[in-house]
Amino acid sequence: MSRFLKISAALSIVLAIALTLSVAAAHAGGPGLLPAGTGWDALRGEITRQITANSPWAGMEVDVSEIDAPGFEPSRDDFDEVNVSIPAGSRGVGRVSVTVTLSKSGVQVKKLWVSARVRVYRTMIAAAVPLRINSIISREHIKPVKAEIDEASEAALSFADALGMTVLRPMPAGAIVKKNYLRPRTIVKRGDTVTVVVESLRIKIKSKGIAMQDGWAGSNMTVRTVSGRELKGRLNPSGELAVESNS
Repeated sequence: MSRFLKISAALSIVLAIALTLSVAAAHAGGPGLLPAGTGWDALRGEITRQITANSPWAGMEVDVSEIDAPGFEPSRDDFDEVNVSIPAGSRGVGRVSVTVTLSKSGVQVKKLWVSARVRVYRTMIAAAVPLRINSIISREHIKPVKAEIDEASEAALSFADALGMTVLRPMPAGAIVKKNYLRPRTIVKRGDTVTVVVESLRIKIKSKGIAMQDGWAGSNMTVRTVSGRELKGRLNPSGELAVESNS
């Protein structure tokens, strides 16, 4: 093989490797390499791709629209690389602003502040029927729905988590069920006799007390002992009140 052919083959291999690396970087959410002189449609597509790839809402459906890039001139701006930078601490949903750097042959040619509308969708829990206060959630009461997370940012309940919970406020059919609309089911009612457990490193004492309010697993509650002393503790799933010992 002549020296010229060897050099040509080597250059072909180098170019193939560079192309492979650039494609891999693009798929990883890094800067996108595009044909020189790329116009608005390609820029918009690359901004959408990078915002979606770097969104903090992993595993959810991200929709990017209403992209506005003041200062971009499609007929004059000649570039072959786009780098989108999302500001640190950005929630990444709603109307967001990002920095977009345009480069050509590795040299920066323009920097823009670009805004876009970012919507994030996930599966949430909605009321399948009107839910009354103090009712207990069962399977026929709720249904999974696809909803925009910005409309119900506190609705991070799974179907299984909602089952057995108590409704704290009434909800119409179709309403997104939020965390603060529910609480665990009441396992101790006011006036019930509760086993009180006081435990230290050396000793564990069990006694009885009367609940002074309703309680559920994980809730803080107060009981009154036979001697009239009031003790505060946390109710565990078995219905016992765990009281911290000072010793």
